[in-house]
Amino acid sequence: MRRFAPLFNTDYRELDLHLPKSLHYFDPPYLESAKRLSFNWDETAELCEYVQRVAEHSTVFMSNYDHPQLKRLLKGFDWYTFPAVGGIQARKKEPVRETLFYKIHPSITG
Repeated sequence: MRRFAPLFNTDYRELDLHLPKSLHYFDPPYLESAKRLSFNWDETAELCEYVQRVAEHSTVFMSNYDHPQLKRLLKGFDWYTFPAVGGIQARKKEPVRETLFYKIHPSITG
């Protein structure tokens, strides 16, 4: 049997999906990146609240720069930090680290 999964590439505020046993990946504009490409702290905190709600019934991944405040906003999430790569990071004076936050919902493993 073939199964298909919808893929959305849109602003999370435009979606209202509450599907059990699903995977959600968020790749928001990173904090403290180029002004035109970044979320401010209020927008990031709002997204983290949304991500916490989605994680109640689904598996969630979210990428961003490594920042202690993000780890507090995503309490209960695991994370993996690694050196960032790419054009924007190459232009920065200080090395930048990226973090993949994740919370695996039990329904996806059972």
